[in-house]
Amino acid sequence: MRAWVQGKLIAMDAAVLMWVAHRLPLGLGRGWATVRGVIHAGLGYDWLSIGTGRYPVRPMTWRALRRLAPEQPAWRRLFWLFERYIHFSRAEWEGLALPRLVDSLPPPSAPSEAANHAGSVRRGTVHLMFHYGSLYPGVAWLSKSGIKLNWMTSDI
Repeated sequence: MRAWVQGKLIAMDAAVLMWVAHRLPLGLGRGWATVRGVIHAGLGYDWLSIGTGRYPVRPMTWRALRRLAPEQPAWRRLFWLFERYIHFSRAEWEGLALPRLVDSLPPPSAPSEAANHAGSVRRGTVHLMFHYGSLYPGVAWLSKSGIKLNWMTSDI
């Protein structure tokens, strides 16, 4: 019974709440994504756990944080754990709200200015992002300038 209820809540979150959230004004949508991340951290939900049908990510992350920062107090590691879920939730929201986010970005540099940065090399630039909070809007903004982009991310 518990798995059925969890499945229904997850489906409602993905199909209804995120659909509504990406149509809210940008500030409210980002706020909802933050609250959603806190809820997901409390429940231990993320796409990997949901996709596999198990919920091992939160305890595995907690163990990794204890190994990486044993000198840090537990409250700080708990804060970092919650930040992980908040960033994932914001990334999902940004993916849905991307067209409106792109429209709200400042104008990119002029094509001639972008050409000065790129020089004669036409291979593109590589951008590594440390978190998803700026990935989608950043890639969209940089691509507006006419520079060829090659980008990658990694979840740690």
